[in-house]
Parts: sequence; C-alpha cells; structure tokens
Amino acid sequence: MDKPKQGISIKINGQEREYNVNKVEKEKKLDIELDTYENHEVAAAKEAEEDDFAWVLPTTSGDEKGSQPFVAIEDVRNLSSKKNNKFKGFGKKNFTPKSVLPSKSFLISVVLGVLIGTGFGLIVLNLLTDDIIQEQVSSSNPQGGTVGQKAAGEEEEKPTASDDNKQKDGVNTIPFKVGTLNPVVIQAGIFSTLDSGQLIVDKIKNLGYSAVILENADTYIVLGGIGSNVDLVKQMSSVYAENNTEHFVKPITINGGDYQNVPEIESQYIGKTIPLYNELASISSSLIAGSDITSEKWQQVVGLYKEIKPIEQDKVSEHIQSFSTNITKGYEILNTYYETKDKASLWQSQQALLDALRDYQLWVNTLS
Repeated sequence: MDKPKQGISIKINGQEREYNVNKVEKEKKLDIELDTYENHEVAAAKEAEEDDFAWVLPTTSGDEKGSQPFVAIEDVRNLSSKKNNKFKGFGKKNFTPKSVLPSKSFLISVVLGVLIGTGFGLIVLNLLTDDIIQEQVSSSNPQGGTVGQKAAGEEEEKPTASDDNKQKDGVNTIPFKVGTLNPVVIQAGIFSTLDSGQLIVDKIKNLGYSAVILENADTYIVLGGIGSNVDLVKQMSSVYAENNTEHFVKPITINGGDYQNVPEIESQYIGKTIPLYNELASISSSLIAGSDITSEKWQQVVGLYKEIKPIEQDKVSEHIQSFSTNITKGYEILNTYYETKDKASLWQSQQALLDALRDYQLWVNTLS
C-alpha cells in the first residue's frame, strides 16, 4: 500500500501550490476547513503594509491517514512579530535587539546623568576647597582670632622700617609737616661773629630785659623781645629807646616744611605746643605794653596747656627737651602774674619764650 503524500496542493486564485508539511514547525493547531483557509487568505491579502506572507501547515495525525486531510492554518504574520520581537522605526529595515541603536529616551537619560553628575561634582569640589582653605587658616593661626591679629600670649613683633613708619636711633619716625612760625620781634642787631652778638645780649640782660641769638647762615641775629602784633611789640620796645639801645621791630619767619623722618613723639608734642606758644607770646607782649588779660582769655591758655602731656625727656632730642622746659617756664611765669599782678616777672616770660624760639629753630634744622 502506497504511503500517503506528506504534502498538500492548494489552488489559490486559479494557481495551484504545493506545501510540504514536514518543513513547518507546529506552533498551534487550528482545526478549520479548507474554505476557512481561503477566507483567511483573502483577509491577509488586504493588509498592504506586510511585505512577507507565510502559512504554517501541521502534519497529519496517524488517524487521518488515507483520508482527506484537514489543514491547520495559522496566520504567522502576528506570530512572527511576537516571536522575533523586532523593532521598527529605523528606516525600511527592521532591526533585532542585537543591532538596535540607542533610543531617544536613553540618550536623554545619559545626558541628564552627565549634567547632574557634573553639577554634584562641582558642589563637592567647592565644599572640599573651602574646607582646605579653612584648615590652612587654622594652621597658620592656631590660637584663634582673625588673620593678621596676634594670638593671645604671642610675643609682640618689634617695629620695622617702612615707607610711613621708620626707625631712627631706635625711635619711630613718621612723615610730618612742620608749620611755619611768623612772630614779631625786636631785633637788636646782626653780627658776623657769635662773640660780637653775645656782647649785645649781655648788655640787654644787664638792663633787666630779655635777649637771645639766632644763627642764620653766616650771621648772628640778636633778638630782644617777641610778640604777635606789630603795634604792641613797638610799645614794648620803648624801653630800648630809653636806654639808647639800637633796635627795630619786624616780623620774621622760621621756616617749616615737609619732613619724612620726624620722631613720632616729637611731632605729636610740637603739634600741640605751637598753638600754646603763640598765645603765650601774644599775652606776654601785650602785658608789657600795658594791656591786661581777661579771665576768659587766660582760661583758654590754661586749657591749651592741660592738653599737652608731659614728655619723657630721655626719649626726645635735646632741642625738644629745652623747648619743653622753656614753654613750661613761660607759662608758669605768666600764671604767677595772673595771680599776683607782679610786672617784674613779665620780662622773664619774654626770656623763656625767646629761648624756646631758638630751640625750635635748632630742632627744625636737624630734621630730614
């Protein structure tokens, strides 16, 4: 007995095709008749988007030998798409997962991850940098306090020379503008030698008046009185006319200027003392000329004197020491007159103020 054929012929649209059922894997059985198969064929033909077309035919069972075979037909179009899990959207060709390119959402995720990671890294770096700086500051200033301040118990550094604060013989010096003095004086002569000038000084003092020598270049000037007003000084100078002593009244100038290396303690003392000196010279000359001093005016002078703090004599130059001594002497003499009205002491105040003027000139000449 001949074996039944393992194939089936199907006539579709007038064309006859033969299928070998042994070459098709059996996935799912559907018991339908041939006319049902033809209906499926017609429905499949209407789907224009599919490029391929396949039928899966099962093998017949042993009970069906010799009889008209029923064909199990499966539409593998949808099955094929489920089994192969293909991706669409990259042109006409379909790609399997092995060759798929990164999706848009995946690329966005990567970009966002990079940005977030970079930002977080910068924040951490900034925090670490601040910590390192703080550690460096702490290590350079272990006792606490702000940078630049000395820690408690730390030894004070000795002053060093700088553009604005220098050292001269162990004393701090600073730039200082020395003011110009413009007193009105009684000039009793100009001499080429110190000895000639000293003879006139001795003569004036023997008369009971005041006198001093100021050196100016190669000449020596003898002064016999000082004040601030020309008319008052002229009245005061009448005593020289009475004793046939040559003289004349004139304003003079003791030049000041800008100096870079002035001892700080001396500059502070001079800055407060010059106003007091001018007031003492004015009061002394006006009293000798016959004027009097009011209580209000003298209290102003007392206030100026109290503002001047006593200086440490061993920390200033000899000229400032002598200047300070003579200012104090002139003030005390005038204060005595204010209390006792004893005019005999007024020329002594003139002598103290003339000596102070000489000391001031000598001090200015030593500045640099």
